[in-house]
Amino acid sequence: MSGLIGFTTKNLSKEIGLKALTQMRGLIMHCDFYKTDNLFNNDAVFATRCHKGIIQKESQPFKNNGCYIWLEGELYNQEELKEHYGVKSETDLELLVDLYSISNNLDFLITIDGIFTAVLFDSNRGMLYLFNDRFGLQPFYWTVINKSFIWFSELKALLGFPEFKINLDRQAIKEYLRFGFFLNDKTWFKDVRLLSSATVLCFNIRTQELKEKKYWDLRNISINKNIDENAIIDELGRLFLQSVKKRFRVSERIGVTLSGGLDSRAIFAAIPLIDSPLPVVTFGRKGCLDIKIAKQVIKKRSNSKHHIFDINANNWLANRISGVWWSDGQKNIIHMHGITEIARNKELMDITLDGFLGDAILGGSYFNDKNFTIFEKFENRGRRFILLGQKIRGIYLFQRFPFFDKDLMDFVLSIPEHLRQDSYIYNRMLLSKFPEFFKEIAWCKTRVPISWNRYKGKIYRLPFTMRDRILKKINIHIASSQLYTDYLNWLKIDPAKQLVDEILQNPKAIYRDYIKSEDSEILFDSQRYRKISIDKIGLYITLEIWLQQLFHKKYLV
Repeated sequence: MSGLIGFTTKNLSKEIGLKALTQMRGLIMHCDFYKTDNLFNNDAVFATRCHKGIIQKESQPFKNNGCYIWLEGELYNQEELKEHYGVKSETDLELLVDLYSISNNLDFLITIDGIFTAVLFDSNRGMLYLFNDRFGLQPFYWTVINKSFIWFSELKALLGFPEFKINLDRQAIKEYLRFGFFLNDKTWFKDVRLLSSATVLCFNIRTQELKEKKYWDLRNISINKNIDENAIIDELGRLFLQSVKKRFRVSERIGVTLSGGLDSRAIFAAIPLIDSPLPVVTFGRKGCLDIKIAKQVIKKRSNSKHHIFDINANNWLANRISGVWWSDGQKNIIHMHGITEIARNKELMDITLDGFLGDAILGGSYFNDKNFTIFEKFENRGRRFILLGQKIRGIYLFQRFPFFDKDLMDFVLSIPEHLRQDSYIYNRMLLSKFPEFFKEIAWCKTRVPISWNRYKGKIYRLPFTMRDRILKKINIHIASSQLYTDYLNWLKIDPAKQLVDEILQNPKAIYRDYIKSEDSEILFDSQRYRKISIDKIGLYITLEIWLQQLFHKKYLV
């Protein structure tokens, strides 16, 4: 995924510190085309960056008036910020330093629209700041070891720090196996934390004092009860189009991953018409509903080049062991759906516009969870599970998320929940702004267009529903043609079966120390796999691969 690495220390010599920095950076250098910046050290601070050479190509850190800054990501409202604060900064890096110098603090972050993590070192004051965008769309981790304050974009980088000792957090692992993701700021390791969204972490190098401040919270947006539905639809459409336009630049190699869902289709429909071909990628089983729908959508826009990547029993496992390493063992191997053709995507595009959590937030599907509030759902399942799938693609590409535009999201969060529930206002906006893409073309989730009322949809789906109920009752698994994968059957045949049996049926496997004893007994008999959910099986496989990578350097591809 590339990113930022560094630490403060008075305990290590310059030679050892630079060696540690090189080792840490090497652990997140996943591709031959990655670029590196120089190793920086200034008395007690060591820092560097590796990147894909797609954005922020200039060497870092940027330095001005004793301030040094490293940035992973980008800003989208630079002109607005320069006009508001009266500066003439030429780059994102310079702009951030200029705004800090003017304000003498980081309160200006609340005005920024972007996706980023950054480290700012103020050598004059002996202060170090870690901060991220308001939604925390770039993972960033930190810890303190023997008075060394350490930061890293990927957990595995910490393995290169000489004083780090692996100390697994059993409670965090228990939660990971229950929910499929870590909760809040927890990680595999005790005292190693994920930087919360919209957060500034301030470390005083001289006093070793550490302070954490949240500069924005989506729970603080006021609900607007005095606006009618038509006005909401118009403003929602305007802001969405504006967001896509800000993130689409003709000079860049930009593409879209198009599924049978609503969010990617909305982005595809909103992209400005251009002269050059727009690369579009769809993946899934041959003949699945996602591919059928994507083919219909692509016909609505001329000058688009559609690339279909087949996922099948023979190739679905490709890259997934690497995916465990890339995601720091946090992404269930079963849910790495787009990883098979990840390198081929790079041949088509450098940047992708992604529909990450569009329907979940705008469509209101995060309202109905009994375990989490919408805020907790975003911070946990959103950031700690769904986002990791996107970040795996980020090994090769840079991703932009139009639904997480500052102005758009501020407006969305002000819409009364009953209008967002069940995608009501979202669907109305899509049908109003992009009727040719949504009125007659089905949504994969319901098999019918969103223009149909629920009763008509239920009648249409009745034969499929009855079929699935009968098959379930007689204990027969036949994957619906609607689904783009068939993992339950694919796990039972090679090449997956050999790997799965090697991992799950090994009596000395490490994962057995962390799971229920009854699950362990069932997993020892591959014919009884179905007594445990496919998600659980995937989690156990992922856990074992990650632990083997951590402790024995095995399964490193």
